[in-house]
Amino acid sequence: KPEPWTDLSFHKCPGCPLPDMLRTCPAALSLQTTLSKLRSRKSFEKVKATATDSLGRSQTVEWPLQAVGSTLVQLAVFATDCPVGRRLKPYLAGLPPFVSSLDLSRQIATMILKKHGGSLEASRQELAASLAPLHDVFAHLTRRFRSDEKNKTEAGAEGIAMLGRDAVPNAITQVDAFAQLLALRANTLFSQISTELGWEAGGKPAARPAATPLAAVEF
Repeated sequence: KPEPWTDLSFHKCPGCPLPDMLRTCPAALSLQTTLSKLRSRKSFEKVKATATDSLGRSQTVEWPLQAVGSTLVQLAVFATDCPVGRRLKPYLAGLPPFVSSLDLSRQIATMILKKHGGSLEASRQELAASLAPLHDVFAHLTRRFRSDEKNKTEAGAEGIAMLGRDAVPNAITQVDAFAQLLALRANTLFSQISTELGWEAGGKPAARPAATPLAAVEF
């Protein structure tokens, strides 16, 4: 059953286009089934987590809890019906659930660059438009959690037990920081990947050097 803090109108993002008649926030509802279980835990607890995808492939990591939590936040925002986060969903195809920030950044940048045929300007514009509203999403998810924790604390022992436990808000903050850093590094990242893929600045594959005639090769 959806908890009150998942209601769409509860700390709804100012730019959210979802109609008010929709009862719950998709990202918040996803987090209720995952991160809510970690409310009473600390960020730097070392945990072992296993994820299994739709093809039955499993991946196990031993990470700090906030790093595992950040993966759950990514899935909640990028892979649900959140209208802001799902702009990045097509670019996550083929990635394992637990992935480093560097690999995630390169995957997103590479796929956007290929989509636009190597055009740096078009790629920058799309990434900037996708990342700009994300900060509001993460900020309001945090407000949902904080407000709910405050209500539970005022209500009794369950809330008091959660005081000082920061796994959930820190997991959200970590993904927010990732998105902001990606926005700052976008120009450099696109340029690096463009060079690696052999794209010229105008969006065309760079000409390959002519092959050396076999007769000129020395052994």
